[in-house]
Amino acid sequence: FLTQSTGVERLRRLADRAIAIKMAEDGASFVDLFGFLRKGGYDEVSAYDAARRVCRGGLVEGGAPFTKDICYLDGLLRVTNFLRVALVKGHVDYVRLFFAGKIDAADVPLFGRLRQEGLVIEPKYLPAWAMDLSYLTAFMSFTAFLGEIDLSEDRRRYEDLIAHAEGDLV
Repeated sequence: FLTQSTGVERLRRLADRAIAIKMAEDGASFVDLFGFLRKGGYDEVSAYDAARRVCRGGLVEGGAPFTKDICYLDGLLRVTNFLRVALVKGHVDYVRLFFAGKIDAADVPLFGRLRQEGLVIEPKYLPAWAMDLSYLTAFMSFTAFLGEIDLSEDRRRYEDLIAHAEGDLV
């Protein structure tokens, strides 16, 4: 999200593969997965490719999917939530540590100590989204705020407004 390379279509593909992985864990075969994806609007080639990704290295009969996409989503959530907490708590220096090497959020305390000892140097290059720490902190603070409040009444009000607007346009 922060890199602006995850659009709605990519997120949909990841979510659909996560659902397909769960289906395969529960016994769905390659053919079942292909059918699920076709019903979800995928063309034959895209549905085949997504089902193949779930079954690669596993069993086409179901029961043993390849879970790379689940691992990817898990890592994305863990790193994003770590960054959110670190920034909201004022630890902007931790953002740069993620670019000192391929590390997990759980590695940050170790990398922090290694940096203090001069064994880890600051990264030479950062992606654009990580350079503007003021924006990143504001963004993460706002998303943390949104996660803490109940917007269900607002959502219903706006759903009603949209339904009313669509009715007026007909």
